[in-house]
Amino acid sequence: MVSTRKADQIKSPADWVGKSLGVTGLGAGSHLMLQYLAGNNGVPIGQVTFIPAGAGNTFIAGLQQGKIDAGWATDPTISRLLKTGEAKVLVDLRTPAAARGPLGGDYPFISVWLKADYIQSHKPEVQRLVNAYVKTLKWISTHRR
Repeated sequence: MVSTRKADQIKSPADWVGKSLGVTGLGAGSHLMLQYLAGNNGVPIGQVTFIPAGAGNTFIAGLQQGKIDAGWATDPTISRLLKTGEAKVLVDLRTPAAARGPLGGDYPFISVWLKADYIQSHKPEVQRLVNAYVKTLKWISTHRR
């Protein structure tokens, strides 16, 4: 999403240089995705400021107050911002077809966040979990409606 006030300046991730982008939290999936989109559009990560703006009301407040120029949001936040006219969709990842353009393929976002010391002390269990995720994604990719 991009603030309507900034929409004339920010038309794609290539325009993020020097801008403040809202993410749910530093290190969160939203942060990683915006870093990917920035880098994939030629914007060095060090030239973007990532602000932990949360989601919902806190994200909306960040846009309203000008603390963030653009950022990662999901529904119902997207719908609320579109309804009020306070923001516009900049990169649409809400459907598989829409996500294929900016990501170059499907976006089956699943993840497990583990601390390194846990992984080191539970290698067999972690490997089984990873194997289950890989098998699940392979199954999903071969069983379309």
